[in-house]
Amino acid sequence: MPAGVAGTSSPIVVTSLSGSSTGQSPVIRYLPAIQRFATTGSQLIDGVYDKRRDLYYFSDTNQIRVFSKTQGQWLNSIPIPVPARKAGAQRLFSLALSPDGSKLAITDAGALAIYILDPGSPSPIAIYPLVPQFDLTYTPGGVAVTNAGVVYFMTADTFVTMAKQGM
Repeated sequence: MPAGVAGTSSPIVVTSLSGSSTGQSPVIRYLPAIQRFATTGSQLIDGVYDKRRDLYYFSDTNQIRVFSKTQGQWLNSIPIPVPARKAGAQRLFSLALSPDGSKLAITDAGALAIYILDPGSPSPIAIYPLVPQFDLTYTPGGVAVTNAGVVYFMTADTFVTMAKQGM
């Protein structure tokens, strides 16, 4: 690997016993060193980039962590209220941003709910608890949201064990 400096590039040269050859197009592009930004007590699972606001959103246990690359720091988190009809402890899972950046959809695999908020004004939040059907519990996973607020999500269907009295 040839030595290089961030922001520069170098051609790829392959050398063998029969000679050497320099590639025309791919070249090695040297990137800046990886920067680490510590988080305390976080259990981040998913993340999405908001190009309108130049922010990153990450799902944590019960809040959305917000990171500004331009400022190089974590900003105030967005707390997600627990739904009234929760199935269990909150565990925010997957995130999706609408194409126009006006809606952020979040799945909650613990409380079995989906949340929608406007990242520009995250206070008003829509909460949609999922209701188990028959003996199945629908655990929300991956999510997508349209500009109009239509949410598409996948579920992992699990059986619910129900104890009967006297058995």
